[in-house]
Amino acid sequence: MPTVSGIVKNSEGIPVENTLISLNPFWTTSGPDGSYSLEVPVGSYTLKIVHKDYREKSVPLTVNKPITLDIELTS
Repeated sequence: MPTVSGIVKNSEGIPVENTLISLNPFWTTSGPDGSYSLEVPVGSYTLKIVHKDYREKSVPLTVNKPITLDIELTS
């Protein structure tokens, strides 16, 4: 299965931990360095990024190979 991974940072470039990253029904949270990694089957998803201190983001994503996607959150 391909992996979707990256780093979650705020607009100042500081890593954001404990961010929920979801490719329904798969999910994970970002670590202390803002990194995340999800193994998912090939397919089309909506990547949802949720953290209580930032605006929620949604990104349509087609996964057919490993993807590195860094995410910037805004207040």
